[in-house]
Amino acid sequence: MSGILDIALSGIQAYRQSLVVAGENLSNANTEGYHRRVAKLEELPALSSGVESVGKKTGFGVRVVNVERAFDEFLADDERRAESNFSRYESYASGLQRLENMLMPIGQNLTTALTDFFNSLQELTDDPASLAAREIVVERGETLASVMKTTASHADNTKSQAASRAETYSKAVNAITKEIAGLNAQLRKQSGGNNSLLDKRDALLTTLSGQMDFTTEYDQNGLVLIRMGLSGNGPIVVENSLSSNIGVTDTGERLEIIYQPGVANKGTQVLSGGKLRAELDIYNEASNVLDDLDTLSNLLTGRFNEIHTSGRTLDGKLGDKMFINDTLVATKGNANRGNSSAELIIKDATKLPMGNLRAQYISTVVTSKLANTSTVRGVVDVKNADLLQDGAYTVTYLGTENLWEMSGPGLDKSVISTNQLNGPGFTFSLTGKAAVGDSFTIVPLSSQSGGYWRVEGAGLAEAAQGVTNVNVEGLEVQFTGNPQAGDIFNFSPRSGSALSLEFNIKEPRDIAASGDRLVYSKSSNVGDANIFGNYVSEPSHGNATSITDTFGKDFKPFQLTNSTQVNSSLVIPRGTKDFSLASLYQEAAVRLEQNGLPTNGDQYDIILNDGSGNITIDAAAISGVNAGVAQVSRLTLSGTIQAGNKFTVEINGKSFTRTLPGGISNAAGAATDLITAINASSLNTFVTASSGGSGLVNLTARTNGEGFTLAASASYSGGSPQIATSLITPYTPIAGQDAGVKSIITAFEALTETAKSGYSMELEHGKLKISRNDGKDFQISLAASGAGNTGVLKESISSNSLTSTAVKTANGIEATEFHIFNRDGIRIAGRNLNEADYKTLFDKVFTNDNGFVNEKPVYNGYKTGDQGYLGLNIKSINGTLTEDHEVELRVGEFYDPLKPDAFEKQTVRVYDVSLNTMISSFNLSNQTTYSLGGNKTYAFPSAYNYVGSTRAALAAAASPALNTTTANEDVIITGNGVTKTFDVLANNSAKDVAALINVETSNTGVTATAKTHAKLLSTAGTATYSLKINGISTGNFSISNSSVTSAVTKINTISGTTGVTAKASSDGTFITLTHSLGEDITVENESAGTNLDIYAVGYDETTVSGAKQDLAASGGNDSSRVIGTISLTSKNAYSVTQSGSAGTGYFVTGNSSVLVDDSVVNGSIYRATLDQPVAFPQGTSKKQNIFELIGETPEDLLVVVENGGLRKLALDHDGFSGNKDWERRNLRIDVEGKKGSETATVFDNETETMLGVFDLQNSLLFDVQGWRIELDKMPTEGDKFFATNNQAGSGDNRNVLRFIKLQDDNLLGPGSGNFQEIFVSSIAKIGSNLSTAETTRDGAEAIRDGAKAAQASFSGVDLDTEAADLIRFQQAYQASAQVMSSARLLFDTLLNTL
Repeated sequence: MSGILDIALSGIQAYRQSLVVAGENLSNANTEGYHRRVAKLEELPALSSGVESVGKKTGFGVRVVNVERAFDEFLADDERRAESNFSRYESYASGLQRLENMLMPIGQNLTTALTDFFNSLQELTDDPASLAAREIVVERGETLASVMKTTASHADNTKSQAASRAETYSKAVNAITKEIAGLNAQLRKQSGGNNSLLDKRDALLTTLSGQMDFTTEYDQNGLVLIRMGLSGNGPIVVENSLSSNIGVTDTGERLEIIYQPGVANKGTQVLSGGKLRAELDIYNEASNVLDDLDTLSNLLTGRFNEIHTSGRTLDGKLGDKMFINDTLVATKGNANRGNSSAELIIKDATKLPMGNLRAQYISTVVTSKLANTSTVRGVVDVKNADLLQDGAYTVTYLGTENLWEMSGPGLDKSVISTNQLNGPGFTFSLTGKAAVGDSFTIVPLSSQSGGYWRVEGAGLAEAAQGVTNVNVEGLEVQFTGNPQAGDIFNFSPRSGSALSLEFNIKEPRDIAASGDRLVYSKSSNVGDANIFGNYVSEPSHGNATSITDTFGKDFKPFQLTNSTQVNSSLVIPRGTKDFSLASLYQEAAVRLEQNGLPTNGDQYDIILNDGSGNITIDAAAISGVNAGVAQVSRLTLSGTIQAGNKFTVEINGKSFTRTLPGGISNAAGAATDLITAINASSLNTFVTASSGGSGLVNLTARTNGEGFTLAASASYSGGSPQIATSLITPYTPIAGQDAGVKSIITAFEALTETAKSGYSMELEHGKLKISRNDGKDFQISLAASGAGNTGVLKESISSNSLTSTAVKTANGIEATEFHIFNRDGIRIAGRNLNEADYKTLFDKVFTNDNGFVNEKPVYNGYKTGDQGYLGLNIKSINGTLTEDHEVELRVGEFYDPLKPDAFEKQTVRVYDVSLNTMISSFNLSNQTTYSLGGNKTYAFPSAYNYVGSTRAALAAAASPALNTTTANEDVIITGNGVTKTFDVLANNSAKDVAALINVETSNTGVTATAKTHAKLLSTAGTATYSLKINGISTGNFSISNSSVTSAVTKINTISGTTGVTAKASSDGTFITLTHSLGEDITVENESAGTNLDIYAVGYDETTVSGAKQDLAASGGNDSSRVIGTISLTSKNAYSVTQSGSAGTGYFVTGNSSVLVDDSVVNGSIYRATLDQPVAFPQGTSKKQNIFELIGETPEDLLVVVENGGLRKLALDHDGFSGNKDWERRNLRIDVEGKKGSETATVFDNETETMLGVFDLQNSLLFDVQGWRIELDKMPTEGDKFFATNNQAGSGDNRNVLRFIKLQDDNLLGPGSGNFQEIFVSSIAKIGSNLSTAETTRDGAEAIRDGAKAAQASFSGVDLDTEAADLIRFQQAYQASAQVMSSARLLFDTLLNTL
């Protein structure tokens, strides 16, 4: 009975749950995302029987094993893919519709604006001088630019909006994937048994499919893995409980989806559906439109500007740019150190690179120190200019296995490699054989000239570089000024052109309606040929090298590599300023030096021979040779001497102090000790010490003919040692060491230039250099008259004496001949050539590769030489090339007032300002002018001076002696043609006599100034004195051997009364007394102090005059007088006569001499420009073949060099005129030659300069000076034609006609159409894409609806089916209940039976 009850119970339970499921389905029939549930029923099987039992044939009833969702993975994927595709094309079509509406609004659009602008130009052709018509052109031009900017802004806004929407959608995607990852986490916890969570997940997946397309993978628990795109290999955005964000970046050129922004930052292009992909497509469409508009804008700018700038305004000026935009502006880097600028010139608007470009100036300098045997070469290649570092790198050869080591900035450790070393931003490659000690220094960012500009950017296939011009795709960048390493410019030549377009002409008069040229025939021509002419761009220079800001500067010689060929080697570009070219000779020279001291009477005659004959230099017998005498001075030691005393000896400013050792107690012992000590000290480089007797030390100069300065002092703590100096033998300098070579050059300079026959001589540090400036070799020998000379000459590069055997040179090389041509074959400079030599020499030179425009010029026999060219100053000579140098003349640069040196005070040193190096020096006592080269001289402010004599201090006496001047010493001065006698009275002071002279200054022009100087010196070590100065007592003061401060103070205290001032010497050992007006100075010793000496000192306050006077202690010969000195000055020469006795007067008869003015004091600096010969390398002649052009070259010139010679050139120039607008020249064409040999000779109409000669038999068309001239038939001899610039401008419409012709041009190539057609074509592409998008959208919508229906049919709730299931489950439930009831009844019956 239990079996039937169990069966009935299982049925009740199973069908009750089935009823619940059916009810849930009915309840959620309209719930979005709900999947129909299905209760899975299963029979309960019978239990196994026992061993002896018969198994049952029936089971135990039914059960619900699971409630499942009606879900089909494939149907769900189909629905989501269809949704993604439909979302993409629905959004895409909508975006294109908006874009099309904005680009082609009803009314004014870009097509109508272009049409209106061209119509206004057409109207201007009828009356080009009409200001009203011109005003309309300006208005329509401004409208066109405004409409272009508005149209471009619509496209740009569409890009911005697409980027914004894409950003919004990406954020929505991130929110959805995050929520799905959270559901994955819940499903994992519940082992996938939650149908509600699965429904929610599928709903989110459906929403996600509207944003983007993706693929899914499910595990057994229902967890989903999501990959972007449909490939199945896209980036994972959901895995388990983790999600990965996506983002959007706007590069300016495209939108890009970024996977894991801020983490992986990986761009991906896998999306092909959803709104995100639609926004990428819309952005691209808008970018394409904007790019088309930029191209159109650049075409408009380039074509119109090209025409407008070649036309003439109503005022006859060349037109300005008609249209401008920001893309033609290069932005300078904020950190630029140079002063350069950059200009962008569009060459082909259709090829301009996309995106941002950057130009960077790279100046890398490599210097080397290589062994003579080394052949190694090193080359720097810049890889990344951003990484280049300031500073220098050292590359050193390690000497083994070809290893090199590099160290420098940015390298944590040195780099070692064999042939390529990598540094920050560059590589250094080495080739050739190295030697031990080889090294290179690399400065990647050098401040020196010689760099180049490098232009790079993402839009360029590869970087481009150049010195002043860089050509990239469709664009030329021109650089001017002086850049510094690391300077940059940023520019975007394509992007943004339409957005920034402006019409640049504001005034109607500035419309360049007129053509800029007039080409016509002379009315009197005999022939009927017509002329036509247009401007033409000049071709490139071919293979010829052009000078630049860095190449061809500063006269740096360079070697021409091809030594056997006549070729065009250099281009001098138009606008070069003050160009100079020198072809150098290698000098043939011999240097002779004196070997030993010659003897008076020696005679050195030499013979020179260059192969064409002898030149004998007949030198005079030499004199003035002196072997010289060494100076001998003496130190005298006296006083009480004991151990510990110190003696200081100073020679030539170097001091030595000796402390006496123990055991010495007298002068003799001290002298012996001092001799030994001096000879062992640093003073022995100047002198040798020896004994001069007891207590005497003789000091002798170590070198014959030299002297020295000497000072000595003693210091002590006990005893009273004294040391005095005296001169025994004054030195006599050696004279005449180079008398022989001087006698030769003296005799040579006496010859005429013709007799010198190309030789030159100069003294270099005592050596005689004999050379030829023309590169010819020669030989030199000593004539017979020199055979018995005591001193011989020797040739300095050999140990052999120069005798009758000739010394030959073999190093002379002549300069290479060069010629200067214009590009049309007119020779401006060069040696004279006849027609045959001309054609032979230049047979293969006139080619485009060599820079010539005219490849077949007719010989014209023309060479401008010094005649000038196009009005310029041209010089073509053989001479010495000079250059201007700014120099400073520094007076008394090292003069120290504390250590007065009269010679240094007037020494002038001349410095090159740019190099800060001294180039010469002189003393103002010898010269007051300085040659600046040529006829230029710098004259210092100067005057004619005469300084009178200074008498010695008067003999010491009990009272000061009277002034020794007598009434006989009258002074006579003759100046300005006037003679005046001055009556000098007895005892007149210098002040008195100066006053007499100044009374007549207005007549003689001579001014007198008197001063009195005396030197006061104590030799007593330390002593106390009291003096009377000019009768006034000083009071007591102390003087030591190193300080006179107390005495100076006492004397200056009474100077207001005495008129005498005192100052201490720099070493503090003596006092200088001065009366500034020239009154006598009397000094009386009124103390017991002794050893006080007084000297008279000259006007210069330095020179001592006469012997000292010893002022005894008071009561003896304790007084002396010092008489002043008079100095005379005048602007003109004068003479002075002293009557009476010179010994008791103020002057010695004589004439004035020129001395610099008092304003020229030490420390003064004067500036001047020195015309100095250019310093070429040693061995190069001082003369050269020179070509100089002063001014700016008005056209490109070519330097053609011949074969042979030294082939070494040096150049210089003062820069370039930059992007100056150069107008083409007005030409006159003269037809010459009989029939069959007609030529066209082209002249500059203004200067009559011949510019080219063309053979009309070869062609009736020729290019000259930027003109293309064409004759329609052969002209007649004597016919003249003209091609001129149109300066008037009024009433001429030829330029406007060129504008209008643009309407008929295919601007982007065959079939591309004009401006309007190009724009319409771009819009047509939008319309075509829109139509395709709408068709695709409609199809995608049908597919999506079908997929949704299939999905709904499978997983949705059908009410009829569910209602039938409900009845069926109810009936089954009731039946099970009836079985239960029947079983119970049966069970009750059985129980009752029992």
